[in-house]
Amino acid sequence: MAESARRFSAVGACIYCGASGDSARLSDEHIVPYALNGKGILPAASCSDCAKETAKFEGRLTRGVFLPIRLQGNFRTRRPKERPSKLPMYDVVEGGFAPINPEYVPIDMYPAFHTLPEFERPGILAGEEPAGEFKNVRLHAWWPPDLQSRLGHLKAAGMKKKSLSGFLFNDFVRLIAKIAHGVAVANYGHASFHPFLLETILNRSTSAAYYIGGTGERLPEKENETHRVTTAIHHVDEKVLLVVTIRLFAFMHPPAPIYVVVAGEFPPRTFFDLGMGNPCSA
Repeated sequence: MAESARRFSAVGACIYCGASGDSARLSDEHIVPYALNGKGILPAASCSDCAKETAKFEGRLTRGVFLPIRLQGNFRTRRPKERPSKLPMYDVVEGGFAPINPEYVPIDMYPAFHTLPEFERPGILAGEEPAGEFKNVRLHAWWPPDLQSRLGHLKAAGMKKKSLSGFLFNDFVRLIAKIAHGVAVANYGHASFHPFLLETILNRSTSAAYYIGGTGERLPEKENETHRVTTAIHHVDEKVLLVVTIRLFAFMHPPAPIYVVVAGEFPPRTFFDLGMGNPCSA
């Protein structure tokens, strides 16, 4: 499922804090995380401090929430010798379960659930006031087609535990913001627009839902690629907005949600100068 990498033009400054020069120790930045088979790379685009910050929430997602789908889909890893062949299930307790006393189950028998949230339109595109709270969030869930068979085998073996199914909502919102900001820089340049998402990426935002949302429409069918990321220009109340559309795990069925993210605002210039938008190999 991994696809060949695409390297964009080197940035030469941190796309999150603006640091540059030798002291910034700039490194390459994957637009979609490497561990999710991301193929778009921004060279010299993240300082050492911001790289550590973004790596934290990406790691929590790719080694936690998204680990089952990565393993079952044989996604990339930088440490193939450390790739687990089994995943833990935990004790059931009153009111649910607790992440204690793990028992490890082979990947092909693990009853993995994969979930993604679906959002309403970003507040800025819906004419609403800035807000950080996501309203009417719906969850999409996927599970192996042979789930009942897996559960039956585990029950027959005396297994009385459950798989960990929590979702790191704040980390996920930060990931969506990071992808949108990265592709905006890749397609239009670091200094070409006023960014809206930096506070969300760095976990300082109180208005994430104003810039991040969904389509508010029926989802189209699945697509024949791992992820799909595109950019477009929207005119809203005389503002020229840079809008990014993201579909993670686009190959999933039922269809995966689509995220619409307003990454920033351009200074006044003609629609012709900016173009209609671009797909991105992210």
